[in-house]
Amino acid sequence: MGALNSGAANGNWTLAAYDAGAPDVGNLTKWDLIIDYTTPGAIPGTQNWVYTWSPTTGLYTNSGASVPYTGGNTQTVYAAPTTLTTYTLTVRDTATGCIGTSSVIVNYTPPAPNVTPNPVTMCLGDAPVKLKSSTSSTSVASFTTGTINVPIVDNTPAGSTSTLTVSGIPTNATITGIKATVNGTHTWLGDVVMVLKAPGTLGTLNLDYYLGNTGAGPSTNFINTAFSSASSTTIGTASPFTGTFKADGIMVPTGPVGGPAGPSGMLPTVGSYAALMSAMNATPGSANGTYTLGVADNFGGDAGALTKWDLDITYVLGVPATPAIWTPATGLYSNAAGTTPYIANTPVDSVWAQPTTIGANNYDVTVQSLPPAPIVPSTPMAGGNGNNTVAFNITNNNGYPVDLKGISTNTFGAGAVVARAFYKTTPIAGNPGTIDAANGWTLITGSGAASNVTANTLNPVLTNLSGVTIPGNGGSYGIVLELSGATFPAYTNGTGTVQNYTSGGCTISTDGNVGWGGPVAPGPMVNNPRNFNGTVTLVATMPACTSPARRVVVTVNQPASITTQPTNVTICTDKVATFTAGAAGTNPTHNWQYSTFINNGTPGTWVTIANGGIYSGANSGTLVITNPPTSINGYLYRDSVKGAAPCGAAFSNIVRLNVNPLPTVVIRADRYTKLF
Repeated sequence: MGALNSGAANGNWTLAAYDAGAPDVGNLTKWDLIIDYTTPGAIPGTQNWVYTWSPTTGLYTNSGASVPYTGGNTQTVYAAPTTLTTYTLTVRDTATGCIGTSSVIVNYTPPAPNVTPNPVTMCLGDAPVKLKSSTSSTSVASFTTGTINVPIVDNTPAGSTSTLTVSGIPTNATITGIKATVNGTHTWLGDVVMVLKAPGTLGTLNLDYYLGNTGAGPSTNFINTAFSSASSTTIGTASPFTGTFKADGIMVPTGPVGGPAGPSGMLPTVGSYAALMSAMNATPGSANGTYTLGVADNFGGDAGALTKWDLDITYVLGVPATPAIWTPATGLYSNAAGTTPYIANTPVDSVWAQPTTIGANNYDVTVQSLPPAPIVPSTPMAGGNGNNTVAFNITNNNGYPVDLKGISTNTFGAGAVVARAFYKTTPIAGNPGTIDAANGWTLITGSGAASNVTANTLNPVLTNLSGVTIPGNGGSYGIVLELSGATFPAYTNGTGTVQNYTSGGCTISTDGNVGWGGPVAPGPMVNNPRNFNGTVTLVATMPACTSPARRVVVTVNQPASITTQPTNVTICTDKVATFTAGAAGTNPTHNWQYSTFINNGTPGTWVTIANGGIYSGANSGTLVITNPPTSINGYLYRDSVKGAAPCGAAFSNIVRLNVNPLPTVVIRADRYTKLF
């Protein structure tokens, strides 16, 4: 029936019948054909449906992507995002009030990269020319309060605030990084909680939750203490805290400190810099405005002051993409000296071109979409006790698969450990049993790494893991982390209720019937409930999109050269002298020159000859001098052959013109004398 679409069912139908064996016969007296079909049309009730797409960024109402979709009721939109985007369609039936939703993930296609310079014209043998590709430019906007003195009052939950006004970030910029750098005095920074509030309703982020939930002290101040979206390091207890750390991201009070997650009236609303930047990028231009740093001391006995803070916002104009692929590789190099050939299909932003083929050399340059940023869900519990193994689940709620790349964990103690991890393609729900292959557990590739760990600090014990791809749309795997050696993974005893911690669409589930602990594998899990304390790093396995190609033309010109040299000429003033030079190269042009004198055997100033008077052929291979006067006797001549730019000129040999005067003939007649 699939072949009968588009009206193909109309026409002549034939029923054929035959008798396959003797001796019986018969007649076909009647046959009928019934075809059931559906007439295309609206789904019942769709005339009452209202369609809303979200987000609107990157959506258009025409296929040319020139008319932005602004949120109106439309069933069809066209997606051309500049970043990987999940679009959600919400449909509401106005007659019944029922609402349905569906989502689609659209990766972005970068534009053809810009390449500078382009085009390029060079001379054969010239030094390599650097070609640079880019689809975007990155800038950092920096702002500072300068010296201030904002008290951090002892045991005052309301805390203190200081503001900075950010301006000048282009409306079409994509925010890719934020860093808040703090200077201040305080004798027990474990009493201090600190948040950063972005403009408007974008969100408030916890930067420092009592020194990474340790409550440590005494301490010696914040000295250029930076909380950056680019860092994965917990601040810990290393006074005086000079360095770059991640934002703690705590949103609710949690043990062992248990203090509020922000000053009164400034409680956090987002759990990471990534969430804050996502909110900014969803509303173009919203990164400009007033930022507030809130600091509070929630415990008695110590006080201090905020003396200065700075805010750096990194943004990108254009469309971020991978480094470029250059095709073909012939004539391209990876260094300015042109000694290291560019390897085909190597992504790099810059190459050096020095082709040897005369004429136009065409190169095609493409880039690809960037993979989604790593997803790093974390659990906020502090470590207390330890087993050799701790179990938890990872669930992927995105519409695409993710790969498990790394695991970090707090540890019960310090020292040398060997880390391993195991996975099961089904989630833990009850006792995971013995951690071995017979029970469905597989050692993750990249496990068995040795490292040194620090107690009560987030340690990246496993990196560069491979072989574990968690499917999207709710795929859930059981994970067991094992440390053997000097110490164990830290955990806290659970409440018996499963705890879920989500970031970027991925969830760590621990505690309850999910969180178990036990001895090293293949030992069985025996302790429940347990809370895994740490983070996992997940990377989306989204296929990349390739840009259109940018054509770069590198034209190589042949240098000018002299193939035939002129020779000296000696003539009389009533004759014609010629000097002839042959030239080669790309579009060579002749320009004959003369020098009026010789100074100790060295030619003087060279003068370019123009046609006229005694000269013709001044711009050809043969210079013609007609009836030269004796006044130019001894002049020197040469041909200056100019090649196509940027090739320089080539000069012929210097030749001499000798002009001899004609003899002066005087005929004298004497008077006739009669002799007889």
